Amino acid sequence: MDYSKNSSEPLCSQSTTYNDSAATDDHLMIAIQNGDSKAFKTLQNRYYERLFSFVIRSIKSHEETEDVLQEVFYRVYKYRAQYKSIASFSTWIHTIARNLIRSHFRKYPNKDMSFSAGSDFSGFDNSKILDTALLQDQLLEQEEVNRMLNETLLSLRPEFRTALVLRDYLHFSYEEIALKTEVPVGTVKSRINRGRAIMREFLQKKVNQKESRVSRAESSRVFAK
Repeated sequence: MDYSKNSSEPLCSQSTTYNDSAATDDHLMIAIQNGDSKAFKTLQNRYYERLFSFVIRSIKSHEETEDVLQEVFYRVYKYRAQYKSIASFSTWIHTIARNLIRSHFRKYPNKDMSFSAGSDFSGFDNSKILDTALLQDQLLEQEEVNRMLNETLLSLRPEFRTALVLRDYLHFSYEEIALKTEVPVGTVKSRINRGRAIMREFLQKKVNQKESRVSRAESSRVFAK
């Protein structure tokens, strides 16, 4: 799609001086902000496949995923001036995609949500699961926390997992979840609370195991001396 047709600011036909493969995302966005159509195409090509994989894990339909991606790149172009290089472009564009996934499920409330091992829950709101001490644990990298959250979420019983994803990932109201899952609001709240408790217990156990391994390793080094 030629996104310049949706804007009063025409993109120039000549690109600024940069190597397509070597240019960082920030350099490309600066070029796009300056009206460079070649830079925008380069950014599209760079992110299309990974975003397609990210979106289709939740939406499942190829056609609907294509529609979402078209809107993602349209918004990247439309709001290009709002992008600041102090933020990660990858995080920014994935946030746009995630918000559009949420909007998609709100638009089609009867759509099947069969969350499975292929689903990606990056951006899951873990504030009700992880306490401050766990979040600040220096033994845990954020990537490791996300991996453990994803693993734990997928290990839950389907009714707990669906309720948690709808609430803490897609941010549905209790009433919306009750309507979609066809159970009373009280049951929804019970499933969410139970699911969070199971995840919290599982994650704490993982942290304790890691602390134990680190402690044993440090003891071994002391005795080795």
